[in-house]
Amino acid sequence: QFDNGMESSLTMNLDMSLDDMMAARKANPQPAQFDNGNGSNQQLDRQADQSQAGGVYPPAPPMAPTGTQSNRVFVGNLPWSCDWRALKDHFGALSLPPTHADVLMGSDGRSKGCGIVEFSTPAEALRAVEVGTNTDINGRQIFVREDREAGKGGATAALYVGNLSYETTWKELKDHFRTVGVVDRAEVASQPSDPTKSKGWGTVRMARARDAQEAIRRLNGSELMGRQVQVRMDNKMGA
Repeated sequence: QFDNGMESSLTMNLDMSLDDMMAARKANPQPAQFDNGNGSNQQLDRQADQSQAGGVYPPAPPMAPTGTQSNRVFVGNLPWSCDWRALKDHFGALSLPPTHADVLMGSDGRSKGCGIVEFSTPAEALRAVEVGTNTDINGRQIFVREDREAGKGGATAALYVGNLSYETTWKELKDHFRTVGVVDRAEVASQPSDPTKSKGWGTVRMARARDAQEAIRRLNGSELMGRQVQVRMDNKMGA
């Protein structure tokens, strides 16, 4: 049995002819609705109705990539005592041996508490983010994320350094520029006839283009081993 409300509704619908019902539907089309389980209804278009009737919904389109994945990661919250060797060994112990590791240094020669680690492939870098975050180095939990500045260097990250002391080696040159940012490579040009004798100039490649610009701003005219060095872009430096 039906209650009075439902019976009245059925009677009204039965009194309408099929043509009247079709005309009313065309005059006031109502999209199909379904309940999502929390009391709110969502409208479905005709294609979704057909998919729902078969019990299958079209798959969502794959997410578009956000950009080229880098093979470098940024590591933060490092203890002050952590140097590049300890940083490299830490990821090696996680079965992710890096190809390069460096700790950012301040102008006072002390660690900034962060660094850059480079791996052979972007997949290894992604894995380092997954397994390296919240691991412990000397009592501190580090965090690891993709290095967002990687890949923005290119030739614009290459620097020429002139007026070097003849006693300056690549190690002193690298340490001088590490006060600005991560250094990929530092070299002192030597005499062809005697590789142990410097030509008094060298090249530095920074890991990031913005660090190269900062190096020019801060280190051009700075003193290194008793000489005021000249720092400028070196567009001829190879990749």
